[in-house]
Amino acid sequence: MPRYSSFVCTSFAPIFGIFSRLQMAIQLGYYRYKGKFRATYESAQVKKFTAGRTEVVRSCSADSAAWVLSMQDPKVSAQEKADKLRKAANSHVAYMNQAVDGLGCDRLILGLKFARLPGETHPFFDDKNLAESSHWYLSTSQISSEYYDGYGWGEVIVVIF
Repeated sequence: MPRYSSFVCTSFAPIFGIFSRLQMAIQLGYYRYKGKFRATYESAQVKKFTAGRTEVVRSCSADSAAWVLSMQDPKVSAQEKADKLRKAANSHVAYMNQAVDGLGCDRLILGLKFARLPGETHPFFDDKNLAESSHWYLSTSQISSEYYDGYGWGEVIVVIF
């Protein structure tokens, strides 16, 4: 099975940044470990807005899934895999830019949940896809600190596999 090597990481460095490369590597690693795609939480800072804090970037996307699946298929050419990686990384950058501009959906959904009156229901909130996509199996937000030489990640939920 081909590996996501340091050569791949460094050869694509001029094309897209380290965070997109890391997100794609995490998607590939999780798929190889669990054999499935899961909702992935990555935070984006929206500090340019008054009292702005974070929005969610959904790192697991249709484009990242297409790239991951291509990496599993030995019949897919190296060029096609590279093209899919480039598309997935570009999608990630676009999602990040949208989130930073306040155009994400997750904080809106959270606000709508909190704005409901006690006992108020709506079919939107009962949707199984919404529930599944709001359950974060992977948290890929960086945890920065003056005590770290770099950054790290922390779990969002405890899941018994």
